Amino acid sequence: MSTQLLTLKDVQKRIPAGRTTFTRWIKSGEFPPPTIIGASLFWPEDQIEIYLTSRRSDWTPSKAAEASMTGIN
Repeated sequence: MSTQLLTLKDVQKRIPAGRTTFTRWIKSGEFPPPTIIGASLFWPEDQIEIYLTSRRSDWTPSKAAEASMTGIN
């Protein structure tokens, strides 16, 4: 089974965050590491879907309220 490779720009359409934020998440192990081809970063689409699904299951209204109160969105 093959999966489409997404660029950082493609990933940012699904997860609105800056390049620096993605770098920090990757280094901390919070976000899947990219496949590097030449000077470009790519993620298999299924890895991004798994990440999003895991984040949705971790979401609770109290965490969302806390994040909005502290300015973390």
